[in-house]
Amino acid sequence: MAVSANVFNPNQSAIQLSVNNGSQMNVPGTGAAQNWQPQTSPISFQYGPPSPGTLGLGDNMLMVSTAGREPTMLRVYISQQIPISSLQFYIFLGEQLVWTLLNSGQGIAYGTT
Repeated sequence: MAVSANVFNPNQSAIQLSVNNGSQMNVPGTGAAQNWQPQTSPISFQYGPPSPGTLGLGDNMLMVSTAGREPTMLRVYISQQIPISSLQFYIFLGEQLVWTLLNSGQGIAYGTT
């Protein structure tokens, strides 16, 4: 069964994201022209261990960077006990970087740096 997974950027600034030391991807920022809707980019997920460029079950390491900020490493744990059907990963920039991971709209992980 294929699982959709997307990263959402509700910030004005574009962000760059690397999943498990994979290639860096760009997630555009939002603004009035987008009616302030978060912009999104697809990411890969697999049942099994994490691999470069792909989220997996267990510990995932994500590197987030944007203009004017030092790159930030996030540890995102996806439990093997939760049946994954659709992942949504939100990254919020402010004084701190805040993130949340949803599975079909239900929170399963979050963090602050």
